[in-house]
Amino acid sequence: MNEIKLQITVANIQDITRKPQLFLDKLNAENRQTLQHYLLDNLSDKDGGPTVDNLAISNFNFDTEARRGRFRLNFTINRRFCCSDIEACGNDYLDFTFTYNWQTIEAVAQYFDWSLTN
Repeated sequence: MNEIKLQITVANIQDITRKPQLFLDKLNAENRQTLQHYLLDNLSDKDGGPTVDNLAISNFNFDTEARRGRFRLNFTINRRFCCSDIEACGNDYLDFTFTYNWQTIEAVAQYFDWSLTN
């Protein structure tokens, strides 16, 4: 399971609700690196030196009374097979749920690898 903790003011939450991409501006280098390691560690196929790029936030929802919300993190997994000089990419996503307390978002998600392995 992946977890992200961010310090965010109530005003920032309201801005992010209107423009979800602003959430990515709040991710520091450590959060981004942890997220990338988590995703790559959970891939069943590590061929082609996969990297995670093109992060985008969608479906950001926040219930102010319950102090809970959810969002989708969309991303691309890029691969480059040097021996054959072939590149490949695939789009994927993580669905996060979060709580908001003491100006801190604690978001969690679990990655599901859609690759067929049989």
